[in-house]
Amino acid sequence: MARYKKKDYLAVVELLEQVNNRLAQQNLCSGDLPAVLSDCQEAAILLGTNLEQQGEEGVRLTHILEAYCESLYQLSGKLAAGAASEVCVADIQTIDCQLAELKEGIRESLPERKEVVFLPYKASMWDSLESVWMAADKDPDCDAYVIPIPYYDKKPDGSFGEFHYEGDLYPDYVPITDYREYDLEERHPDVVFIHNPYDNYNTVTSIDPNYYSDRVKQFTRCLVYVPYYATSGNMSEGQALCAAYLHADYIVTQSEKYRRFFDKRIPYQKFLPLGSPKFDSVIKKCQNPPEPPAEWKNKMQGKTVYFYNTSLTGMLQDTESFFRKMDYVFRTFQGREDACLIWRPHPLFESTIDSMRKQYRPLYDLLKKRFIEEEIGIYDTTSDMENTIAWSDVYVGDDASSVVSLFGVAGKPLFILNNRLHRKPEGNDWRGTVYAVPRGDRQNCYCILPGNRLFYSPNDDLRYEYFCDLSDFASGGYYRGAIEYNGNVYVLPANAQDILVIDGKRKLRKIALRRETERQGAFCGYWYWEDKVYLLPNRYSALAVFDLKSENITYVEGVSDFYVGEIDNERVCGAKWIWRNKLYFLNPGGNRLLSVDIDTLEQEIQEVSFGRLLTGIGAKCPDDEILWMIPYEGSVITRWNPVTGEMKDYDVRVAGMKAVHRRDKSECEINMLGSLGFCGDRLIIAPNWGNKFVELNVTTGAVEEWISPFEICMEDKNEYCPNWGMGYFIRDREDGSYRYFYSPERKTYDIDLKTKEIKEVEITFQQEDVFAHTPGFCKWSEWIQYICSESVFNSLEDLLDNQIHGDPYDREKQLEAFKAINASPDGNCGERVYQTIMEKMND
Repeated sequence: MARYKKKDYLAVVELLEQVNNRLAQQNLCSGDLPAVLSDCQEAAILLGTNLEQQGEEGVRLTHILEAYCESLYQLSGKLAAGAASEVCVADIQTIDCQLAELKEGIRESLPERKEVVFLPYKASMWDSLESVWMAADKDPDCDAYVIPIPYYDKKPDGSFGEFHYEGDLYPDYVPITDYREYDLEERHPDVVFIHNPYDNYNTVTSIDPNYYSDRVKQFTRCLVYVPYYATSGNMSEGQALCAAYLHADYIVTQSEKYRRFFDKRIPYQKFLPLGSPKFDSVIKKCQNPPEPPAEWKNKMQGKTVYFYNTSLTGMLQDTESFFRKMDYVFRTFQGREDACLIWRPHPLFESTIDSMRKQYRPLYDLLKKRFIEEEIGIYDTTSDMENTIAWSDVYVGDDASSVVSLFGVAGKPLFILNNRLHRKPEGNDWRGTVYAVPRGDRQNCYCILPGNRLFYSPNDDLRYEYFCDLSDFASGGYYRGAIEYNGNVYVLPANAQDILVIDGKRKLRKIALRRETERQGAFCGYWYWEDKVYLLPNRYSALAVFDLKSENITYVEGVSDFYVGEIDNERVCGAKWIWRNKLYFLNPGGNRLLSVDIDTLEQEIQEVSFGRLLTGIGAKCPDDEILWMIPYEGSVITRWNPVTGEMKDYDVRVAGMKAVHRRDKSECEINMLGSLGFCGDRLIIAPNWGNKFVELNVTTGAVEEWISPFEICMEDKNEYCPNWGMGYFIRDREDGSYRYFYSPERKTYDIDLKTKEIKEVEITFQQEDVFAHTPGFCKWSEWIQYICSESVFNSLEDLLDNQIHGDPYDREKQLEAFKAINASPDGNCGERVYQTIMEKMND
């Protein structure tokens, strides 16, 4: 019997006892007595009916109720005969004893059973709850109910579309209860487990509103959310705060580190860092794979089986590139006798296309039709993904998918695709990835290449060779640059939260910064000024000031919150600069300016009147009184004198000027302008995402196009050399001369702004040296544990041909690496979750 029912039964008995006590105290009017006694009889009869359903002990207790009802009947008879005076102490005591015996019987004799409900909606996501259900189902004192709930596709306008119910798609060994036959309000289960956190806030689907978390919580003592996904290390910002978190009593997370990914408003004690039931399922199935479908066997026999995963995130990020990638994958596998490709789209893939990328549905349908009709591989629509993982040998697909973590904990190789690559690399394609951009402060002996490899130029002539590895992780972006100081090399962080120090013997040590974020992008750059380095925060909250002499770190709090904001789901930083012994940070709204004194680190905020987001700044020299501000959007630059406050805007738009968004290739107005070059009374404005150099005569205000001495290219040279922006001027801090980094070609030029004479700066790397130190299968980052990433060094063809450059695959290293993101590597998360919840219920 459920504890909730037992509690109700005892509550009824307690009410009957209260009536009896009032009789003993003669605290009831004689006129009310017949009605009160009749109500007591009705309550007793209803209680008896319920007790009869509780087995032999329940039936025994109904006999006590029958005796109680008889006592009430006798008492009513005396009252009806006008013999109220005959209601004596003995009558009251008899009833009191009967109720005491009944209460004791309910407490001690009736078995107390727990009632636990699981509310999955998509059968393909059942693995996120299954091992918890198995633990509950094994408990002899628990009644566990699996109740699949209906859901709806959402139309583009947010209204409900097609109705879905998948109660018939669950494994045969899972007993299903129809949602129409289980009344949550009436049954009031002890615990309810859910795996949909969105309620009505999902743009693609919605569960039936009757099962939104706020409603379910009304009818259970304990609501537990278990994520429907698993992650290999990172967690989407969209998962930081969902509707169900507010109503759930507990949230299961993969490990302790994941608490820090959630919104800080969620109470810390809600989190149960116990692992993921999805991991339990895949670990056990890979240890003992089920029999594959008969029609799959011949296609898989004697071949390496590749699991191709097409995720929602990858498709939505750059839809056109994504579908081109699908075509490339299909072409690569087609006709290979040694490989079998199993293509498994995300279960919401087609409904997401219909809802958010409807114009691409015909292209998708053509690709799908071709894959099936030309028998390129196996199109997997089975409900149990873990079975398919158990039959597969290698994962290929996006990294932004929970499937990555499942292959990871199962100890199967992961090859992460780059959806922007649509052909195998050729010739000098590697030079689009391997390049160095000289700095204006002449700290050019060192540069960091992909894989966190530090290269250096022994003769300081921009001819680079391998120096050392910087990290156990191979992902790029951990460190941004390196400088020399007093015989040491200091390597400065971007994603990392430490500073590396390399001495003359190439020994590395770390200077740890305080840990503040679990996401990528802690810092967005640095300033090296005199004997200090200023680490500019992005997700890191403070400006970190590193004293090179003492190696001490000082934190200037709140800088990130001041100048970092979000526009259209993109993180953006306001302009920042060093000027006259102070550091300046402009807020995204362009109306407040934070200054930090270089010597004292004292902060001051002043009101300014730019009124818009400005992201760049330029001046003829560091102490110039005139500063030129570059806008995030549009073509209006601002001339500002911070001493007098004088401000003037110049619209530098010229005929034919436009900008192209570097991610989705759409025409836009953002990042149109980039860096500045000063040439006498002329200001040369280089484009960023724009297509025109502009010349502004600062004396007359005249604006005209500046014809650059090299070709302007808005398109990518090729997919191995993406055009992330046109480039930028590099001003030598000592002599004021200019260089220009031309991004489309990854080339740097010495440039005379007056004559437009250019000379390419020779920067060299040896191909053999670079390829010899490229990562293969390895620990990738804190967010992706152990993979090989598709690149110019390791193509999809290289994977199929077993010709990976860098470290070969090592299963033991992979299993060890993935322990960092799974608190239950033995596959017992479900048992731990169930036991933990039961213990908390008994507290």
